[in-house]
This record gives sequence, structure tokens and C-alpha cells, in this order.
Amino acid sequence: MAPSLIASLTGLLLIVPISTALTWTPMPNLHTLPSNCVAGNIHIGSEQIHAMNENISALPFALDFNDPANVIRFAKVCLTTALTQWATPFTENITEPLPVTLQNLTLAAFFCKPEKPRKDIKALHVLVHDLTYDRWMWHGLGTDNATRFAYNLLRDGYYTLAIDLWGHSMSRAYGIPDPIHELQGPAHVEILYSMLKDLRRKQDHEDSFSGIGVFDRIAYWGHGFGGHLGLSIVDKYPDDVDAIAISGHGIKRSGHSLGRFHELAPWRERAPFYWRDPNSSPAYLVVDSVKDREETFYYPGDGHDEDFVKWDYRWMDMLALGEVCSPGRVKYPIEHWMKPTLIVMGEHDSFAVNKKELGMLETQVMWSMLRTRTFMFPEMNETAYYWKVEGASHNWMFHKSVQNVSLEEKFGGKWPGF
Repeated sequence: MAPSLIASLTGLLLIVPISTALTWTPMPNLHTLPSNCVAGNIHIGSEQIHAMNENISALPFALDFNDPANVIRFAKVCLTTALTQWATPFTENITEPLPVTLQNLTLAAFFCKPEKPRKDIKALHVLVHDLTYDRWMWHGLGTDNATRFAYNLLRDGYYTLAIDLWGHSMSRAYGIPDPIHELQGPAHVEILYSMLKDLRRKQDHEDSFSGIGVFDRIAYWGHGFGGHLGLSIVDKYPDDVDAIAISGHGIKRSGHSLGRFHELAPWRERAPFYWRDPNSSPAYLVVDSVKDREETFYYPGDGHDEDFVKWDYRWMDMLALGEVCSPGRVKYPIEHWMKPTLIVMGEHDSFAVNKKELGMLETQVMWSMLRTRTFMFPEMNETAYYWKVEGASHNWMFHKSVQNVSLEEKFGGKWPGF
């Protein structure tokens, strides 16, 4: 197959096969990334991706999707319902599916190589962010004021791939989806599956197949909404992931953890200045203020820096109405998934623990993690692992307490089971 030349970092040229499958294009590096990490684009390929979204327009009442106030009220209903009805999203009453066909998609990503790779196996950790964040979530938002959790995995000898979900952050440079009917959980799941299956080593794959190599094992890390997508993947495509970490996403007495946001605002009014589009759809939303951002994702006693929260707000990404109203339906319990599973929660994470429960953190956080595991994976026992991050809130990966944590040491080399 004829090769094509693609310009890469620092003037080097990489030869990447022309393929209908996944390829990688390096991009100019960013000064806040270490030398063993590169920014690049993942080209999913020309193969069609089919997803079964939900027709949110098929509601029993009229809704003006061009009215920001109406959109925000509707988003809050979806989030509140998601919070109180674990297995029954707001769109449960919508019986009209919406088939979506996607093709030639590109996801922005950071790919990092460990300085000392494991000798026994080549393993990749795929890192998927929460709503209103992007791939920088796993790299300290590009500052030195927070832990860069991806480095913890690199020190343990694992490769990491932190992506911007389709339609988010720099992935928007390659196409802006409809935030109501296209940008939904089911579409995300099919896109992620299409990427994951091409990163797995198969007999007919060369190491240069994707431009970043292929891997013997893949662990999926999903935070918040990213964790929900991961559950959908292991439910539908369990053979393409070898382990999963569900982060900041758990079950509490009032339901599950998708929906604790404070005030929302149109993204076109609050987006970072350099990519603010006054003509973008009002169905792209963000957290309204620095105060709301802090109350949603942080905790007064978690030791966070106020300047860091302001930085977080300044560079925040968005959420789409379709993502919160149609995050994807997971068929719980997932009885066929028995592979290593890690459940991570900050001890002050009010997404996963009710405020009323925060008075007995030692008991309630562990109870919430156990409840999450028994609800989702009732048959699992020996392959389930738990990590309560001391002193941290929802965004535990920024917390100083995890800076030097080695998962290999923490779990005695057991997790992620390879």
C-alpha cells in the first residue's frame, strides 16, 4: 500500500500507511508537555461508524432549542433526573431512536511513552475526561499547580493516551457536531470503540500500524461522564478492554452521579476568548461562574489553589444538551464483565456522596464505592479494587496527595491485572 508523508514534530517526517483504519498525525508540541509526550491527532479512518442516538426533539411537549433559557431549564431537568434515576435517564419516555452515521473523524490527543516501559507487556492506558474538561484534565490543566496524573501511570511503565472526546476542545477543529442530535453518549461509545479496537495488537498488525503502535493490553480510565461511557463500552464491547477505572462516578442514596452541576450558561458567552463563537448553538453549555465551578468540582477543605480554580474556569470546555439528556443507556447489572475494575472517588466528591453523607466520610465513601460495584457488577469480587483519595473532591487527579502514588505499589502489583 502506497505510503503518504505527514509532517511531524520538530521537522521529522513520519511515514504513515494510507488506511481506512486508525492513524496518528503528530502536531507541534506544547511547552507544558514533557519530552516523552507528543500532541497529535487520531484519525479514526474512512470506515463508517453507526450509532443509535435518541431523538430528543420527539418530546411530548414543544421546546424551542434556539432559546438559551429554555435549553438551560431543559438541561437541568435532564441532569436532575439522571441524578435521581440511576437506570432511567430523562429520555426513557422517548421511544423514537435516531440512527446516526459518522465517518472520517479526528480526535485530538496526547500520547506519552514511559521512560522505562514494562518489559513483560506493552500496555496502554486510555484517559477520557469529564464534561466541561478535555485531555488536559490528566495533565494538570497544563500548569504546575496541580498533579499531572498521567505521569503516575508513566512512572509505572505504562503508555498513556489522553483524548479530547468528539466535539470537545481541540477535536472541534476537525468538525463541529450538532449538540442536540449528534453529540450524544451512544455516538461517543461507537467512536471510542472504533479507536480501541484498532489499538489492540492483532496477528496482522505491525507496530507502526497506527503511527503510535499497537498494544497487548488496554486499560480504560473514564472520569465522570467519561466513566459512564466506559461502562457502556465494557457492557457492549467487553473484549476490547482489559481493565477499567471508573472515576468520580458512583451511586449514592439519591441515585447516580452524573448530574450535580450548579448554574449553567451558554458556551458562546463563557467560552475561552480565543475560540468563542457568538453564533454557536445555545445547546452548548458551560458552568456559569468561577464560584459555581468551584462549588461543583472542588471542596473548601481539599487544599486547592484559588488561582487554579480561576484557571480552570478560564479554559473550561463545554457540555452538549445531547450528552446530558442522552448519555447512553447501560443495561445494569453488567454480569458478563469480570475483568479488573478500579473504582476511584475523592472523599469529598459530592457527585458520588450526598452532602448529608459527608459527615461520616470514612464509612460513606467506601459504602458508596461498594454500592457502585455491587449494583454494576454483582458477580465481581476478586477483580474489584477501590481507591478513596484522601482530602480530594471530584477532581481528585489534581490533588497533591496523589502526586507520588504508584498504582503498582498501592495494589501490590495486582491492578490493572496485567
